[in-house]
Amino acid sequence: MAIVKRGVTVQDRQGTPAVPGELGQRVVREERVLLTTVGTWGLVSVIAGTAMWLGGRSRSARLLVGVGRQAAIWGAVDLAVVGFGLRRSAAAPETDTEARRRAGRMAAITGVNAAADVAYLAGAAALLRRPERRPDGLGALGQAAFLLLVDARHARRFAGLWRGGRSAVPLTRP
Repeated sequence: MAIVKRGVTVQDRQGTPAVPGELGQRVVREERVLLTTVGTWGLVSVIAGTAMWLGGRSRSARLLVGVGRQAAIWGAVDLAVVGFGLRRSAAAPETDTEARRRAGRMAAITGVNAAADVAYLAGAAALLRRPERRPDGLGALGQAAFLLLVDARHARRFAGLWRGGRSAVPLTRP
């Protein structure tokens, strides 16, 4: 029979010590995947966006200027969010209760972000209807669409960890 202390299985049925905080480690791993994805996207967006923005200005290419400006600004915001997330990230929770609470909080955060991304898509669509703002609309559309995919995916994964300790989507591909 399993021995449970403070919500963590410390021994399995054969008496072998279990890895404490295994669920917590899975939650932290999912947080790291999220931060790495958004951080990489942010860095690429800042670099490529700045190059397009400045290159477009020297060529008077409105499309490059607008898309590049949006990419650079969104990328800088993404990097700030990742920096905040890294500062707040802590060691893996020690108990399953703490791990589920953290997964639930991350599911809520990424779910709210996904809803905000839908609003950003609507804003981008509004910009697309105005010819003079169309380049900015295209840039915002690309950024918001990517972040919607990332946020929705991670909201689902965190919700799965929160509900039953198992991700709704496998953490690794077979």
